[in-house]
Amino acid sequence: MTPSNRPRRAVARLASISILLLAILVSFVGPFPQLARATTTITQWTFDNDTLTPAIGSGTATLVGGTTASFATGRVGPRPPDSGWNTTTYPAQGANSRAAGAQFAVSTAGYENIIFSWDHRHSNTAANTVVLLYSTDGGATFSEASVYTANAGDA
Repeated sequence: MTPSNRPRRAVARLASISILLLAILVSFVGPFPQLARATTTITQWTFDNDTLTPAIGSGTATLVGGTTASFATGRVGPRPPDSGWNTTTYPAQGANSRAAGAQFAVSTAGYENIIFSWDHRHSNTAANTVVLLYSTDGGATFSEASVYTANAGDA
């Protein structure tokens, strides 16, 4: 099998203070990409009603590396204010980098062109960096996809 048609399982680890909305999407582009682009949501967490059960699809959301969490209200955006998943208890600066946070496991078997997105809020006491890691082997190993840095707290 080639990498583009091999069944894959994606797992992402996020180190964040408040994860407000997480969606794992697949984008299908037809023979005329400028004319049509359809997106299918594989799994989406909204954290509404203070639950880790996906609102769409299936998957698991867990904490890793000693991180703890609670639900917080006050999401701001295109939907009415709802809940966010507020994570805390991260290692001290410079210790165990990329080893703590939230982990989302979703099967993407049979899909290609995976898009991963989320709404994120940094508090004034949060670390300024979030690293997105992914796995294609069920979480045995992880690769770094992106590093995001916030320039201001409470944003």
